[in-house]
Amino acid sequence: MKIISWNILQGGLGRFERQIQLLVNRNVDVIALQEITSNGASLYKNSLKDKGYKYLIDSFSLSEEAELLKGPRRYGALIASRWPLTFLPPKEFDIPWKERVLSASIDSPYGMVEFHTTHIPPGCSNEWIKIETLEGIYKRLAINTIGYRILCGDFNTPKEEKLDGTVIVWESI
Repeated sequence: MKIISWNILQGGLGRFERQIQLLVNRNVDVIALQEITSNGASLYKNSLKDKGYKYLIDSFSLSEEAELLKGPRRYGALIASRWPLTFLPPKEFDIPWKERVLSASIDSPYGMVEFHTTHIPPGCSNEWIKIETLEGIYKRLAINTIGYRILCGDFNTPKEEKLDGTVIVWESI
């Protein structure tokens, strides 16, 4: 199973065509995108569907509280798959902003895969929401399963934290 997870950065619309081309050129089975906006969700879904990803879900079309998805909560996620998928409700996650986790059960040739993508809110602007989100995701995924489980996304965490307290961040491209 080949997957790609990508934070498209603030909705990605200025880079949309290039991002779609790069995604399709990777020839993956499942695509997980973070920082999708409500305006961009249908654009990405339509384009990916045309490229062979027939099964798609996004956090905006599935949200029970769409009116809350603005300001610091304006970003969501999208999953595109070549194989059938079934939406898994985010209610199972004890996290403040449920739209920050998008989950599906994917019927792959390798068996059922519980697939999750997330965009953890940055701590510098959302304080404890980041910690509560990380803890809630951990609690939900710590439950034993007999099948496959994948978690991917943008965790807004450093690349490494050394014992002396030095923090190594990811490089910006």
